[in-house]
Amino acid sequence: MKKLLALLLAIMLVFSLFACGGGGDKDAAGGDDAATGGDTAGGDTAGGDTAGGDTAGGDTAGGDTAGGDFTAASGFAIRPSEMTVSDKTYRIAYVGFSWDNTVEHCADLMENAFTKYLNCEFTALSSEGNPDTFIQNIENYISQGYDALICNVYSVTTGRASELCAENDVIWMPVTAPATDYDGNLVTPYVGVNDEYVGQTLVQESYDWAVENWSDFATKDAYVYIIDVSSAEELHRRCVAMEAKAQELFPDAVKIEVGDSLAEGGGFSPEVAYNMCVRTFAANPDVKYWIVLHPFDYYVSGTCRAAEDYNIVDNVLTACCNGDNYLPVLEDGTAGCWRFCLYWDNGLWGELIACGLYALVSEQCTAEQLWSDYIDEGTNYAGLRMAPVVMGPDNFSEVLGFYDNYLDYDYFGYKDKWQGTEFDIIVAK
Repeated sequence: MKKLLALLLAIMLVFSLFACGGGGDKDAAGGDDAATGGDTAGGDTAGGDTAGGDTAGGDTAGGDTAGGDFTAASGFAIRPSEMTVSDKTYRIAYVGFSWDNTVEHCADLMENAFTKYLNCEFTALSSEGNPDTFIQNIENYISQGYDALICNVYSVTTGRASELCAENDVIWMPVTAPATDYDGNLVTPYVGVNDEYVGQTLVQESYDWAVENWSDFATKDAYVYIIDVSSAEELHRRCVAMEAKAQELFPDAVKIEVGDSLAEGGGFSPEVAYNMCVRTFAANPDVKYWIVLHPFDYYVSGTCRAAEDYNIVDNVLTACCNGDNYLPVLEDGTAGCWRFCLYWDNGLWGELIACGLYALVSEQCTAEQLWSDYIDEGTNYAGLRMAPVVMGPDNFSEVLGFYDNYLDYDYFGYKDKWQGTEFDIIVAK
C-alpha cells in the first residue's frame, strides 16, 4: 500500500511539473480545424504544417457581449488586452500543487494578464507536492476573502476543491485537469488540450515526416514503439489514440507496440525510456526504421541517448506531445533523433485561464455561458482546447517568436527575431 501511495504521489508530482495540459474531449478528434490565431504554420517545418487547418474567429477578443455572444469563435475572453475591464480590483490566487519552471511560466503569464491588463491583484504559491497542504491553502485563501481562485487540481483533490468552492460561493478554474466533483461531474470551465486529437496528430505528423525525410521509407520497415504512462488518464488517452492511428497508417509495420513506463520502475526520469528503448532496440536488430512516440516530453531524451548508444540516430524518429524539455536541445543544436514535438505554450495556457476567470469574476458572463461553443453534450461547462503546433529544428525560433509577440511578453527571448508566421491558438469545435 505504501508503494502504491508513493506511486500516486509521484504521478501527481510529474503532472504539476510539466503542466501537460490534458483533459481534452473524449469524442473523435481527427477532423478538428484550428481557430483564432491567423494562418497555419508556414514554411518548411519539421513534421509538416501545424495541426489543424482553416482558421476561424480571427485574432480578436471581446465578442458581442451586449448580444450575449460569449463564444470562443467570436474571440470572447481570449485576449486580456481586448476585454472589458471593471473599475473594481479583484484579488486572484493561484494555488499550485508543486512548482518548476514550466508552472512558473504559466503563472507568470497569468500574473501579467491580471496585473497589466485586468486591474487585479494576483498571488501564487506552491503546496510542495502535498495534497493536504493544497486543500489547506485553498481554505486559507477562501477565508481571506479572495474573489477567485485558480487551483492545480488532480483526481485526489478535485472533489474536495470543488466542494469547498461551492460551499463558499467562490469562483474558480482549474489548472492541469478538468474540475470535477466527487461524482465526476464537470463543475466549471477549463482550458486544456484534446488528448485524442494530439495523440492522433502526433502519429500523422510522424508518418509525414518519415515519408518526407527517409527517401526509401516504407511502412513495412517501421517499428512503432509508444511509451505509455498507463495510470495517468490524460497521457494514457493520448497513447490509446496513437495506437489506433498507427494501426491505420502503418498496417504492415514490423510491429506496433505500447510499452508501459510505470512497469519499468525508476520513477519519472529519462532513464526509464532509455532502458525500455535499449531493450527493444537490442531485441530487434534488423529493424530498418524506428518511430518512438511519447505522450509528454520528459522521457524523450532517454530515447535519444539509446539511439546514440546503438548508433542508429539516422534511422530513428522520436517525437512527443508538448515540449518544454525539448527547447534546450533545439537551442544548442543537439536534438539528434528528436525530430519534432506538438507544442502548446504554457504561458498562453495561463493567459487563457486568466481571461476566462476574469470574465466570470467580473460578471461579464456566467460559467454556463463562457466559451459556450466548447460545451460538450452532457456537460454544462466549456473545455477550451489549445491548438498544438508542430515544432522542430527548422521552425522553433519562429514558433517561440510568435508566442512572445502574441502574448507581448518576451519570455523565450525570440520576440525581435519573429518573421511574422502566425500559428493557431485554439482548436475549433
